[in-house]
Amino acid sequence: QLEQIDSNFKPAKMADQYMAVASNAAKSADLIEWGGFSFAGLRVSRHGRQICLVGSSLDGRAFLKLEIVRSEVPGRSLRDESEMVRVLSNHWCVSCPRLLQSGTIRKEELNASILKSLGDLDIEHQSYAERYYYQITEYARADRGGFAMSDIVLSLLEQQALGVYQNCVSLECIRFDSLLGICRFSDYRNALLLDDSIRELAPRDFLQWCLEKEDQRLTQGGLNSFFAGREAEINQLFDGEKFLLVRSRLFGRQRIADMPDAFIQDVREDG
Repeated sequence: QLEQIDSNFKPAKMADQYMAVASNAAKSADLIEWGGFSFAGLRVSRHGRQICLVGSSLDGRAFLKLEIVRSEVPGRSLRDESEMVRVLSNHWCVSCPRLLQSGTIRKEELNASILKSLGDLDIEHQSYAERYYYQITEYARADRGGFAMSDIVLSLLEQQALGVYQNCVSLECIRFDSLLGICRFSDYRNALLLDDSIRELAPRDFLQWCLEKEDQRLTQGGLNSFFAGREAEINQLFDGEKFLLVRSRLFGRQRIADMPDAFIQDVREDG
């Protein structure tokens, strides 16, 4: 298990496309108080038929996603995504933003700003549900620090041990915090729960399975992949069947004395 990220950590600077624009937010009618956080400048996010309003809190600690129109694909609703994040959060997974709150809200509880956003949306039948599902997670801090394949692999192996495969290893979903040396995945719309046969695979075999899944996703029109087609690079991270921990930024900066080639053979959760 990796070192737990301090949930009170407040990033000094946000540097990815998910940061909501909140100019003069404190004086704006767009200001929304929700779950103990203040949000402003919510934007529309579309993925296929699914439409959400999304944005980060003004203090940079939380990210809100409000589902307006559900995906037509079974298992791809925001509620389904929240359940995947909940599985990881319940095990204190550090490579996934922690789930802070989720549930439904009645249409009449939405503030005027959100209701106006609904009216502005280009939806064919303009019919809305009486309740909407929402999710608030930790904001996945990202910066301009570089990351390597080893950092991606370490996060995939942590989540394998907890029974989840994120299933969309694209640049749009990767958030690397160079201060902590941890790569986090921000999107779990496509995530899969792993059965025991996959969860218990050795690291190298699991990564081969992941490569096949990424190739399959791309052939079906999925987003670009940071992972697909890089088998040779992944193989260099192993000594036989053992993953070299020190190749990752997290463990490379705290190299273990007398273990220059520190490795793990299995990251499955004990007990």
